[in-house]
Amino acid sequence: MSDSQRAPEVDAKGGDLPGPGSTQDRRAWLAWLAAAALVLAVGGGWTAFSRGGPGQPGGAPATQAAAPERPDEVVVERSQGTIERLGPAGWEPLAEGQLLLEDDTIRTGPAASASLAIGDRSRVMVSDATQLTVRESAAAAQRLRLSRGRISVDHRPDGARMLLVESDDGGAVARAATARFSVLASGTSLAVATETGVVRLQAAGRAVEVGAGQQALSFRGKPPDPSLPIPAAVLLKIARTAMGEGVCIVSGLGEPGAEVRVEGRLAEVRRDGRFSVRLAARRGLRATVVTRDAAGHVAERHVECKPLLADDDVSDFAVRWGQDASPRHAR
Repeated sequence: MSDSQRAPEVDAKGGDLPGPGSTQDRRAWLAWLAAAALVLAVGGGWTAFSRGGPGQPGGAPATQAAAPERPDEVVVERSQGTIERLGPAGWEPLAEGQLLLEDDTIRTGPAASASLAIGDRSRVMVSDATQLTVRESAAAAQRLRLSRGRISVDHRPDGARMLLVESDDGGAVARAATARFSVLASGTSLAVATETGVVRLQAAGRAVEVGAGQQALSFRGKPPDPSLPIPAAVLLKIARTAMGEGVCIVSGLGEPGAEVRVEGRLAEVRRDGRFSVRLAARRGLRATVVTRDAAGHVAERHVECKPLLADDDVSDFAVRWGQDASPRHAR
């Protein structure tokens, strides 16, 4: 059969399909292939675009990553008395307006205090004879370490930022989202007293919720005790004093979890509240015994270093709230 007699090929739509017969046919064939390739290329590019490139799943348009939230800065807002920061060469003066960075440790002297601003909304009041460390300053949490002494916290964060206060060994941790509360580290325990909000005190794998008007404490290595109402006053009784062999022994009973100092020395208060301190004896010594609890109650006694007689009255002592001295009765 001659070419003139061969039936023309048709495509699926019924039109003529170019073949490689003549030069004109070959040019038409090549043009058809080029058009088909262009269609395939455009289709593949659109598929890739609709599926998204690297880092753009599902065809989401490329957007700039949101900048991470900056942690709040910790600044010494106000200070009174001797405030120091631990530096490479030892303790050095700390002035108002200075910034505290992570792992910075500060301490307050006797009758001294400091106010720390954490961002624009949270404040930490550092009482006298207190040592505090900024352990972590992140967008999600602010962590402080209270080695000794007392702090009062007014935490009103932006968002869900938590504030954590841990004991010297990190074994006990108090955490709050929005609350006003105080924490006391006595050397043997960490105590929490809550004014508003709820604070969670956790230690030794257990936790208690400390609500408004309540307090709770955890002794070193022990789970926290159940929350109890904050007492109206702090207990301080001098059981006896004894002098002999150049020493004066002052023994007494305080509030469990409270801090007791005898002549400025920190006494170890046992779980039952008992304490005993040995001092160097001297003629006419009247030992000053001061205690404070997490809620801020302060009691002070002055005792002579001599054997306690049976008719001596040990129930009279002064209780102060902050700087306002007022007499109260022992519980």
